[in-house]
Amino acid sequence: MPDDELSAARRDFRKGKANAATNGLAPLFGAGGVAADIMPFNEIDLHNWLHAKIAIADHARHRARWFGGRWYNRMINEEPERISVSGARLHQLLALLEQEPPAQVVPKGYYPLQVEHACKCLAVLRDRLQISRT
Repeated sequence: MPDDELSAARRDFRKGKANAATNGLAPLFGAGGVAADIMPFNEIDLHNWLHAKIAIADHARHRARWFGGRWYNRMINEEPERISVSGARLHQLLALLEQEPPAQVVPKGYYPLQVEHACKCLAVLRDRLQISRT
């Protein structure tokens, strides 16, 4: 079996497992997740979302200090130095830093963002919303 057919078979198998586990509602859940990632957040929601993403990356960084933690991070697909953001969210975050996103960034795509850049965005949001750091 050629590689293309094999990867298509694996993809179909995964879709089948997802549909079986959710009684056929997996496509709806997936579409809901995509729709949520495309819709822009207001500044308060963007702050809360970004704060949570940075906290998750901090936990991943803490776990990465030992072998079992690095293995766990790999299994759950968390990186200590980057967070994954949708293209729509990346547009919002770069606008906070007054930067233009690259032309190839599409709203439905997912892109890695350095945690240090995410922290800069969070600082801008805290200043705008007048939230003290706790």
